[in-house]
Amino acid sequence: MALQTGTQSFLWWLLTFQTVACSLTAQSVVLEGLPVREIRIDGLRRTSQKLVLEQLSSSVGEAYSERSRSRDVEYLDRLGIFSSIEVAAEACGGGVCLRVSVRETFPYTVYVSATKTEENGLSLGPGAGAINLAGRAIRAGLAMEFGGATNFFADVHSPRLTRVPWWYEAELSHISRDDEVHHFQETSWQSEGRVGYQFRPSISLAGVAGFISMRSDKAGITLNPSGRDIVPALSLEWIYDTRDRWTNPRSGWMAIAAVTHNGVFGGDGNWWTTQFEGRRYQAFTERHGLASFSFAALQSGELRVNIPYWAVYGIGGSATVRGWESGARLGKNQWLNTLEYRYQLVKPRPMRFLGYSLYWGLHLALYGDLGTAWTQSGDFSRNFIGSVGYGVRLIIPYVGVVRFDRAYGNGLRPAYGLGETVDSWRDRVR
Repeated sequence: MALQTGTQSFLWWLLTFQTVACSLTAQSVVLEGLPVREIRIDGLRRTSQKLVLEQLSSSVGEAYSERSRSRDVEYLDRLGIFSSIEVAAEACGGGVCLRVSVRETFPYTVYVSATKTEENGLSLGPGAGAINLAGRAIRAGLAMEFGGATNFFADVHSPRLTRVPWWYEAELSHISRDDEVHHFQETSWQSEGRVGYQFRPSISLAGVAGFISMRSDKAGITLNPSGRDIVPALSLEWIYDTRDRWTNPRSGWMAIAAVTHNGVFGGDGNWWTTQFEGRRYQAFTERHGLASFSFAALQSGELRVNIPYWAVYGIGGSATVRGWESGARLGKNQWLNTLEYRYQLVKPRPMRFLGYSLYWGLHLALYGDLGTAWTQSGDFSRNFIGSVGYGVRLIIPYVGVVRFDRAYGNGLRPAYGLGETVDSWRDRVR
Protein backbone atom coordinates (compact mmCIF):
# COMPACT_ATOMS: atom_id res chain seq x y z
CA MET A 1 0.00 0.00 0.00
CA ALA A 2 2.82 2.39 0.91
CA LEU A 3 4.56 1.56 -2.37
CA GLN A 4 1.38 2.27 -4.32
CA THR A 5 0.93 5.61 -2.53
CA GLY A 6 4.57 6.56 -3.21
CA THR A 7 4.19 5.66 -6.88
CA GLN A 8 1.04 7.76 -7.18
CA SER A 9 2.82 10.71 -5.52
CA PHE A 10 5.79 10.41 -7.90
CA LEU A 11 3.47 10.26 -10.93
CA TRP A 12 1.58 13.32 -9.67
CA TRP A 13 4.80 15.36 -9.35
CA LEU A 14 5.97 14.17 -12.76
CA LEU A 15 2.68 15.17 -14.36
CA THR A 16 2.78 18.57 -12.63
CA PHE A 17 6.36 19.19 -13.82
CA GLN A 18 5.45 18.25 -17.41
CA THR A 19 2.38 20.50 -17.30
CA VAL A 20 4.42 23.50 -16.09
CA ALA A 21 7.19 22.83 -18.62
CA CYS A 22 4.69 22.55 -21.47
CA SER A 23 2.97 25.72 -20.30
CA LEU A 24 6.25 27.67 -20.32
CA THR A 25 7.19 26.25 -23.73
CA ALA A 26 3.78 27.13 -25.12
CA GLN A 27 4.05 30.67 -23.74
CA SER A 28 7.48 31.08 -25.37
CA VAL A 29 6.08 29.91 -28.71
CA VAL A 30 3.12 32.30 -28.44
CA LEU A 31 5.38 35.28 -27.64
CA GLU A 32 8.04 34.50 -30.25
CA GLY A 33 8.04 37.10 -33.02
CA LEU A 34 5.69 39.56 -31.32
CA PRO A 35 6.92 43.16 -30.99
CA VAL A 36 8.52 44.25 -27.71
CA ARG A 37 6.17 46.95 -26.33
CA GLU A 38 7.99 47.84 -23.13
CA ILE A 39 11.14 47.08 -21.12
CA ARG A 40 10.84 47.55 -17.35
CA ILE A 41 13.98 47.59 -15.22
CA ASP A 42 13.86 46.89 -11.47
CA GLY A 43 16.62 47.01 -8.85
CA LEU A 44 18.82 49.87 -10.08
CA ARG A 45 20.41 52.06 -7.38
CA ARG A 46 23.41 53.78 -8.99
CA THR A 47 23.42 52.38 -12.48
CA SER A 48 22.03 54.43 -15.33
CA GLN A 49 18.89 52.96 -16.91
CA LYS A 50 20.25 54.11 -20.26
CA LEU A 51 23.33 51.94 -19.70
CA VAL A 52 21.19 48.86 -19.11
CA LEU A 53 19.08 49.53 -22.19
CA GLU A 54 22.24 50.00 -24.28
CA GLN A 55 23.48 46.62 -23.08
CA LEU A 56 20.37 44.61 -23.94
CA SER A 57 20.05 42.61 -27.12
CA SER A 58 16.27 43.22 -27.01
CA SER A 59 14.83 46.65 -27.73
CA VAL A 60 11.41 48.25 -27.93
CA GLY A 61 9.81 47.89 -31.36
CA GLU A 62 11.84 44.85 -32.39
CA ALA A 63 10.50 41.29 -32.54
CA TYR A 64 10.82 39.28 -29.35
CA SER A 65 12.82 36.03 -29.36
CA GLU A 66 13.94 33.61 -26.67
CA ARG A 67 17.47 33.85 -28.08
CA SER A 68 17.51 37.62 -27.53
CA ARG A 69 16.21 37.19 -23.98
CA SER A 70 19.03 34.72 -23.25
CA ARG A 71 21.55 37.16 -24.72
CA ASP A 72 20.15 39.93 -22.51
CA VAL A 73 21.30 37.95 -19.46
CA GLU A 74 24.71 37.25 -21.04
CA TYR A 75 25.33 40.88 -21.99
CA LEU A 76 24.23 42.28 -18.62
CA ASP A 77 26.62 39.85 -16.91
CA ARG A 78 29.49 41.31 -18.98
CA LEU A 79 29.07 44.61 -17.12
CA GLY A 80 30.30 42.86 -13.96
CA ILE A 81 28.15 45.00 -11.67
CA PHE A 82 25.20 42.71 -10.88
CA SER A 83 25.10 39.84 -8.41
CA SER A 84 21.87 38.45 -9.90
CA ILE A 85 20.10 38.97 -13.23
CA GLU A 86 16.65 37.84 -14.36
CA VAL A 87 14.88 38.70 -17.61
CA ALA A 88 11.22 37.61 -17.87
CA ALA A 89 8.76 38.03 -20.77
CA GLU A 90 5.00 38.35 -20.60
CA ALA A 91 2.21 39.20 -23.03
CA CYS A 92 0.93 42.79 -22.95
CA GLY A 93 -0.86 45.13 -25.39
CA GLY A 94 -0.68 42.74 -28.31
CA GLY A 95 3.06 42.33 -27.85
CA VAL A 96 5.65 41.49 -25.21
CA CYS A 97 6.74 43.29 -22.05
CA LEU A 98 10.20 42.46 -20.70
CA ARG A 99 10.89 42.75 -16.99
CA VAL A 100 14.60 43.03 -16.16
CA SER A 101 15.30 42.42 -12.46
CA VAL A 102 18.84 42.97 -11.15
CA ARG A 103 20.71 43.29 -7.88
CA GLU A 104 23.65 45.68 -7.96
CA THR A 105 26.95 44.57 -6.49
CA PHE A 106 28.47 46.99 -3.97
CA PRO A 107 30.13 49.59 -6.26
CA TYR A 108 33.21 50.49 -4.15
CA THR A 109 35.46 48.58 -1.81
CA VAL A 110 38.58 48.99 0.30
CA TYR A 111 40.48 45.75 0.61
CA VAL A 112 43.79 44.06 1.36
CA SER A 113 45.61 43.66 -1.95
CA ALA A 114 47.72 40.50 -2.22
CA THR A 115 50.17 39.05 -4.72
CA LYS A 116 51.73 35.61 -4.31
CA THR A 117 54.54 34.30 -6.53
CA GLU A 118 56.95 31.40 -6.16
CA GLU A 119 59.88 33.78 -6.50
CA ASN A 120 58.97 36.47 -4.01
CA GLY A 121 56.36 34.93 -1.72
CA LEU A 122 53.48 37.02 -0.40
CA SER A 123 53.11 40.80 -0.79
CA LEU A 124 50.28 42.62 0.99
CA GLY A 125 49.00 46.18 1.16
CA PRO A 126 46.03 48.52 0.96
CA GLY A 127 43.83 48.65 -2.12
CA ALA A 128 40.71 50.46 -3.27
CA GLY A 129 38.50 49.51 -6.17
CA ALA A 130 35.35 50.48 -8.02
CA ILE A 131 33.31 48.45 -10.49
CA ASN A 132 30.62 51.01 -11.27
CA LEU A 133 32.07 54.53 -11.43
CA ALA A 134 29.41 57.19 -12.14
CA GLY A 135 26.86 54.42 -12.62
CA ARG A 136 28.47 53.55 -15.98
CA ALA A 137 30.12 50.20 -15.11
CA ILE A 138 33.60 51.70 -15.36
CA ARG A 139 36.12 49.67 -13.35
CA ALA A 140 39.09 51.28 -11.59
CA GLY A 141 41.60 50.15 -8.99
CA LEU A 142 44.58 51.40 -7.00
CA ALA A 143 46.81 49.28 -4.76
CA MET A 144 50.21 49.21 -3.03
CA GLU A 145 51.86 46.04 -1.70
CA PHE A 146 54.85 45.34 0.52
CA GLY A 147 56.64 42.19 1.60
CA GLY A 148 58.22 39.78 -0.87
CA ALA A 149 58.04 42.58 -3.45
CA THR A 150 57.10 46.25 -3.45
CA ASN A 151 54.31 46.78 -5.98
CA PHE A 152 52.10 49.62 -7.16
CA PHE A 153 49.14 49.06 -9.47
CA ALA A 154 46.58 51.40 -11.07
CA ASP A 155 44.05 50.57 -13.76
CA VAL A 156 40.81 51.71 -15.40
CA HIS A 157 38.54 49.71 -17.74
CA SER A 158 35.46 50.78 -19.65
CA PRO A 159 32.60 48.29 -20.08
CA ARG A 160 31.99 46.36 -23.32
CA LEU A 161 28.59 47.66 -24.36
CA THR A 162 26.37 45.92 -26.89
CA ARG A 163 25.29 49.09 -28.71
CA VAL A 164 28.47 51.15 -28.23
CA PRO A 165 31.33 49.63 -30.23
CA TRP A 166 34.32 51.46 -28.69
CA TRP A 167 35.99 50.45 -25.39
CA TYR A 168 39.28 51.23 -23.62
CA GLU A 169 41.63 50.01 -20.88
CA ALA A 170 44.68 51.57 -19.21
CA GLU A 171 47.11 50.05 -16.69
CA LEU A 172 50.20 51.26 -14.84
CA SER A 173 52.46 49.25 -12.52
CA HIS A 174 55.72 49.67 -10.61
CA ILE A 175 57.65 46.66 -9.27
CA SER A 176 60.72 46.40 -7.06
CA ARG A 177 61.78 42.82 -6.33
CA ASP A 178 64.41 40.09 -6.49
CA ASP A 179 63.98 38.30 -9.81
CA GLU A 180 65.08 34.82 -8.75
CA VAL A 181 64.48 33.28 -12.19
CA HIS A 182 66.84 35.66 -14.00
CA HIS A 183 68.96 36.43 -10.90
CA PHE A 184 68.91 40.20 -10.61
CA GLN A 185 67.31 43.01 -8.62
CA GLU A 186 64.48 44.46 -10.68
CA THR A 187 63.11 48.00 -10.58
CA SER A 188 60.56 48.49 -13.34
CA TRP A 189 57.68 50.60 -14.59
CA GLN A 190 55.19 49.22 -17.09
CA SER A 191 52.17 50.82 -18.74
CA GLU A 192 49.64 49.81 -21.35
CA GLY A 193 46.80 51.61 -23.09
CA ARG A 194 44.29 49.68 -25.16
CA VAL A 195 41.52 50.95 -27.45
CA GLY A 196 39.15 48.41 -28.95
CA TYR A 197 36.31 48.30 -31.46
CA GLN A 198 33.54 45.68 -31.36
CA PHE A 199 32.39 44.56 -34.78
CA ARG A 200 29.79 42.49 -32.93
CA PRO A 201 29.48 41.51 -29.24
CA SER A 202 31.64 38.42 -29.82
CA ILE A 203 34.38 39.95 -32.03
CA SER A 204 36.72 42.85 -31.24
CA LEU A 205 39.91 44.36 -32.63
CA ALA A 206 42.19 46.36 -30.32
CA GLY A 207 45.27 48.50 -30.72
CA VAL A 208 47.71 48.59 -27.80
CA ALA A 209 50.51 51.04 -26.96
CA GLY A 210 52.81 50.39 -24.02
CA PHE A 211 56.27 50.66 -22.60
CA ILE A 212 58.54 48.96 -20.08
CA SER A 213 61.33 50.70 -18.19
CA MET A 214 63.53 47.95 -16.73
CA ARG A 215 66.51 48.60 -14.43
CA SER A 216 68.88 45.82 -13.37
CA ASP A 217 71.66 45.80 -10.78
CA LYS A 218 73.65 43.25 -12.83
CA ALA A 219 75.28 43.36 -16.25
CA GLY A 220 73.99 41.15 -19.04
CA ILE A 221 70.33 41.39 -18.05
CA THR A 222 69.49 44.48 -20.12
CA LEU A 223 70.57 45.27 -23.67
CA ASN A 224 71.56 48.80 -22.74
CA PRO A 225 75.00 48.79 -21.01
CA SER A 226 73.71 51.44 -18.59
CA GLY A 227 71.64 48.71 -16.90
CA ARG A 228 68.33 50.24 -17.92
CA ASP A 229 66.20 49.28 -20.92
CA ILE A 230 63.33 51.42 -22.19
CA VAL A 231 61.15 49.42 -24.55
CA PRO A 232 58.12 51.05 -26.23
CA ALA A 233 55.79 48.59 -27.94
CA LEU A 234 52.81 48.55 -30.31
CA SER A 235 50.37 45.64 -30.57
CA LEU A 236 47.32 44.55 -32.52
CA GLU A 237 44.87 42.09 -30.93
CA TRP A 238 41.94 40.11 -32.32
CA ILE A 239 39.45 38.83 -29.71
CA TYR A 240 36.67 36.28 -30.15
CA ASP A 241 34.45 35.64 -27.10
CA THR A 242 31.24 33.57 -26.91
CA ARG A 243 31.34 32.72 -23.18
CA ASP A 244 27.86 32.50 -21.66
CA ARG A 245 29.07 34.46 -18.61
CA TRP A 246 32.15 36.53 -17.85
CA THR A 247 31.83 36.31 -14.06
CA ASN A 248 31.42 32.52 -13.96
CA PRO A 249 31.64 31.00 -17.46
CA ARG A 250 30.11 27.56 -17.98
CA SER A 251 30.09 27.24 -21.77
CA GLY A 252 31.52 28.95 -24.83
CA TRP A 253 34.82 29.89 -26.46
CA MET A 254 37.37 32.64 -26.05
CA ALA A 255 40.27 33.13 -28.49
CA ILE A 256 42.89 35.89 -28.72
CA ALA A 257 45.58 36.40 -31.35
CA ALA A 258 48.06 39.24 -30.84
CA VAL A 259 51.22 40.49 -32.52
CA THR A 260 53.56 42.98 -30.82
CA HIS A 261 56.56 44.94 -32.10
CA ASN A 262 58.86 45.64 -29.14
CA GLY A 263 61.46 48.40 -29.28
CA VAL A 264 59.64 50.73 -31.70
CA PHE A 265 60.52 54.44 -31.99
CA GLY A 266 64.19 53.82 -31.29
CA GLY A 267 63.76 52.02 -27.99
CA ASP A 268 66.09 49.34 -26.66
CA GLY A 269 65.73 46.00 -28.40
CA ASN A 270 63.94 45.13 -31.61
CA TRP A 271 61.86 41.96 -31.59
CA TRP A 272 58.39 40.65 -32.38
CA THR A 273 56.12 38.66 -30.08
CA THR A 274 53.20 36.62 -31.39
CA GLN A 275 50.66 35.22 -28.93
CA PHE A 276 47.78 32.79 -29.34
CA GLU A 277 45.29 32.03 -26.57
CA GLY A 278 42.33 29.66 -26.56
CA ARG A 279 39.77 28.85 -23.87
CA ARG A 280 36.89 26.40 -23.97
CA TYR A 281 34.20 26.00 -21.31
CA GLN A 282 31.88 23.01 -21.56
CA ALA A 283 29.02 22.31 -19.13
CA PHE A 284 27.78 18.71 -18.97
CA THR A 285 25.11 19.16 -16.32
CA GLU A 286 24.04 21.97 -14.03
CA ARG A 287 27.01 21.31 -11.73
CA HIS A 288 29.59 19.37 -13.80
CA GLY A 289 31.82 20.87 -16.48
CA LEU A 290 35.25 21.20 -18.07
CA ALA A 291 37.52 24.17 -18.75
CA SER A 292 40.52 23.90 -21.08
CA PHE A 293 43.15 26.57 -21.74
CA SER A 294 46.03 26.79 -24.20
CA PHE A 295 48.51 29.66 -24.71
CA ALA A 296 51.57 30.03 -26.94
CA ALA A 297 54.01 32.97 -27.12
CA LEU A 298 56.70 33.06 -29.80
CA GLN A 299 59.47 35.68 -29.94
CA SER A 300 61.69 36.47 -32.92
CA GLY A 301 65.32 37.50 -32.65
CA GLU A 302 68.40 36.48 -30.69
CA LEU A 303 68.81 36.66 -26.93
CA ARG A 304 71.13 39.41 -25.64
CA VAL A 305 71.36 40.78 -29.19
CA ASN A 306 67.89 42.19 -29.85
CA ILE A 307 65.94 40.42 -27.07
CA PRO A 308 66.95 41.29 -23.48
CA TYR A 309 67.52 38.44 -21.07
CA TRP A 310 64.79 39.71 -18.73
CA ALA A 311 62.23 38.92 -21.49
CA VAL A 312 62.95 35.18 -21.29
CA TYR A 313 59.93 33.15 -20.09
CA GLY A 314 60.23 31.02 -16.98
CA ILE A 315 57.51 28.40 -16.45
CA GLY A 316 56.59 26.53 -13.29
CA GLY A 317 55.28 27.92 -10.02
CA SER A 318 51.71 28.61 -8.94
CA ALA A 319 50.49 30.25 -12.15
CA THR A 320 51.77 28.11 -15.06
CA VAL A 321 52.74 24.45 -14.55
CA ARG A 322 51.81 23.99 -10.91
CA GLY A 323 53.78 21.48 -8.83
CA TRP A 324 57.12 22.72 -10.22
CA GLU A 325 59.38 25.46 -8.92
CA SER A 326 59.29 28.84 -10.68
CA GLY A 327 61.72 28.91 -13.59
CA ALA A 328 61.86 25.12 -13.91
CA ARG A 329 62.17 25.68 -17.67
CA LEU A 330 63.45 28.82 -19.42
CA GLY A 331 63.17 29.98 -23.02
CA LYS A 332 62.29 32.86 -25.30
CA ASN A 333 59.16 30.92 -26.37
CA GLN A 334 56.52 29.12 -24.30
CA TRP A 335 53.48 26.86 -24.70
CA LEU A 336 51.15 26.26 -21.75
CA ASN A 337 48.06 24.05 -21.40
CA THR A 338 45.52 23.20 -18.69
CA LEU A 339 42.54 20.84 -18.60
CA GLU A 340 40.30 21.23 -15.55
CA TYR A 341 37.20 19.37 -14.37
CA ARG A 342 34.89 21.52 -12.22
CA TYR A 343 32.06 20.72 -9.85
CA GLN A 344 29.85 23.56 -8.65
CA LEU A 345 29.55 22.81 -4.95
CA VAL A 346 27.83 26.16 -4.31
CA LYS A 347 26.44 27.98 -7.33
CA PRO A 348 27.08 31.77 -7.19
CA ARG A 349 24.43 33.36 -4.98
CA PRO A 350 23.83 36.96 -3.87
CA MET A 351 24.12 38.33 -0.33
CA ARG A 352 22.56 41.60 0.84
CA PHE A 353 24.93 44.29 2.15
CA LEU A 354 23.89 47.91 2.91
CA GLY A 355 21.15 47.74 0.30
CA TYR A 356 23.53 46.35 -2.34
CA SER A 357 24.45 42.74 -3.07
CA LEU A 358 27.65 40.75 -3.00
CA TYR A 359 27.88 37.22 -4.33
CA TRP A 360 29.90 34.10 -3.70
CA GLY A 361 30.22 30.58 -5.06
CA LEU A 362 32.43 27.55 -4.49
CA HIS A 363 33.83 25.06 -7.01
CA LEU A 364 35.89 21.91 -6.60
CA ALA A 365 38.47 21.18 -9.29
CA LEU A 366 40.73 18.43 -10.63
CA TYR A 367 43.27 19.49 -13.25
CA GLY A 368 46.35 18.71 -15.27
CA ASP A 369 48.99 21.18 -16.52
CA LEU A 370 51.44 20.67 -19.40
CA GLY A 371 53.94 23.15 -20.78
CA THR A 372 57.32 23.82 -22.32
CA ALA A 373 59.67 26.80 -22.73
CA TRP A 374 62.42 26.76 -25.33
CA THR A 375 64.94 28.85 -27.23
CA GLN A 376 66.50 26.30 -29.58
CA SER A 377 64.07 24.18 -31.61
CA GLY A 378 65.55 20.97 -30.20
CA ASP A 379 64.56 22.04 -26.68
CA PHE A 380 60.85 22.20 -27.50
CA SER A 381 60.11 18.53 -26.76
CA ARG A 382 62.91 18.02 -24.21
CA ASN A 383 61.63 20.82 -21.96
CA PHE A 384 58.05 19.60 -21.48
CA ILE A 385 56.92 19.40 -17.86
CA GLY A 386 53.54 18.39 -16.47
CA SER A 387 51.56 18.09 -13.26
CA VAL A 388 48.21 17.02 -11.81
CA GLY A 389 46.37 18.51 -8.88
CA TYR A 390 43.17 19.38 -7.07
CA GLY A 391 41.79 22.55 -5.58
CA VAL A 392 38.98 24.81 -4.49
CA ARG A 393 37.70 27.88 -6.38
CA LEU A 394 36.07 30.72 -4.45
CA ILE A 395 33.97 32.98 -6.72
CA ILE A 396 33.66 36.56 -5.41
CA PRO A 397 33.21 40.11 -6.82
CA TYR A 398 36.12 42.33 -7.90
CA VAL A 399 38.58 39.40 -7.98
CA GLY A 400 36.51 36.80 -9.83
CA VAL A 401 38.25 33.54 -8.84
CA VAL A 402 40.46 32.81 -5.82
CA ARG A 403 42.36 29.53 -6.33
CA PHE A 404 43.57 27.23 -3.54
CA ASP A 405 45.43 24.32 -5.16
CA ARG A 406 47.79 21.47 -4.44
CA ALA A 407 49.69 20.02 -7.39
CA TYR A 408 52.15 17.22 -7.98
CA GLY A 409 54.89 17.85 -10.55
CA ASN A 410 58.46 17.24 -9.42
CA GLY A 411 57.06 17.44 -5.90
CA LEU A 412 53.82 18.07 -4.03
CA ARG A 413 53.39 21.85 -3.79
CA PRO A 414 50.65 24.31 -2.79
CA ALA A 415 49.58 26.81 -5.45
CA TYR A 416 47.48 29.87 -4.69
CA GLY A 417 46.36 32.58 -7.08
CA LEU A 418 43.77 35.09 -8.23
CA GLY A 419 41.80 34.71 -11.45
CA GLU A 420 42.01 31.87 -13.97
CA THR A 421 45.57 30.61 -14.42
CA VAL A 422 45.45 31.63 -18.09
CA ASP A 423 44.78 35.25 -17.05
CA SER A 424 48.42 35.51 -15.89
CA TRP A 425 50.11 33.58 -18.70
CA ARG A 426 50.59 36.78 -20.69
CA ASP A 427 52.19 38.55 -17.72
CA ARG A 428 55.93 38.91 -17.30
CA VAL A 429 55.65 38.39 -13.52
CA ARG A 430 53.17 35.67 -12.58
